[in-house]
Amino acid sequence: MPTFKLLLAAVALSLSTFASAEIGDTNVIDAIANKPDSQVAALLLFQARSWDAGVLDLLAKKVEFYRLSVTSGKLVERRSDLAGKKIRFVVVYAEQPNDTALEALQKDQRELANDHIELFWSGKQGLSSVIAQP
Repeated sequence: MPTFKLLLAAVALSLSTFASAEIGDTNVIDAIANKPDSQVAALLLFQARSWDAGVLDLLAKKVEFYRLSVTSGKLVERRSDLAGKKIRFVVVYAEQPNDTALEALQKDQRELANDHIELFWSGKQGLSSVIAQP
């Protein structure tokens, strides 16, 4: 089975129980999807809770932790296989974001673009296409 399919299978398996690390663990990168021959690496944020003000606060903290991990160079220090790759953050949700959550995600998306980091969000069903985008 090709490496990318194995990676997607591992991500899908972790999502079936909705990963042990998730939005509440604000100082942990939940998962990294990295196809060796791809120019893109995806850092996944698992969001299994209902979208409310508390979750949006956790999301902001987690996105900032991810951003600092990338912009400080700490991520590449620990994962040299990510050097030179375009970084994409993907919020993987169990429940469709409400309007307030969408506004917060769009704001984060604009701010991260300043650091050349992409932000996407998806349910489990759309995850593979979001990760596979060039």
